Parts: sequence; C-alpha cells; structure tokens
Amino acid sequence: FFFRKLTKELIILVQKWICDHPMVANSPIANDTLLVFDEQTQKKSTRVGKLLLQIPLRELHNNLVEASEKNEIPVTWLVQQGAAERLR
Repeated sequence: FFFRKLTKELIILVQKWICDHPMVANSPIANDTLLVFDEQTQKKSTRVGKLLLQIPLRELHNNLVEASEKNEIPVTWLVQQGAAERLR
C-alpha cells in the first residue's frame, strides 16, 4: 500500500474534465493507441486512442484552475477532499 495525494475520485474528475476540454482531440491516426489498464473489467490492458493537446499543458492547467474558481467543476467537493490547493 502506498500513499497518494490525490484520491481516485479526483483523478477520475480531472481526467473527465481533460477529455471534455474543447482543445483536446482524439488522434486521427488509427494506429495511434496506448495500452491502458481497464479497472472496470479488471483486464491487464485495453487499447485506447491517444488524445492530442491543441494548446500548451500550462494553458490547460490554467483553464482547470479557472474552471475551479468559476465553479464549473465541483469545487466544494474538491475542498472537502482537501485537493483544491493541490490544483494550484
């Protein structure tokens, strides 16, 4: 067992926010995939298409902080989990 600063729920929330961001797109190349562990089926890995960032990672981070300040993501939940400070 190891210590994580971010809870599993927070990781899922941030991953969903990134996937839904308008400047994140699926790779148009058919063979551009990654092997990712699938927690739902408990398989070792599943092929998933890559995501392409159309903006710098720093700008994506700033958008996430802005979204938390505008209550576009559940900030109260993040504060309850003690993770709002970790996003800054």
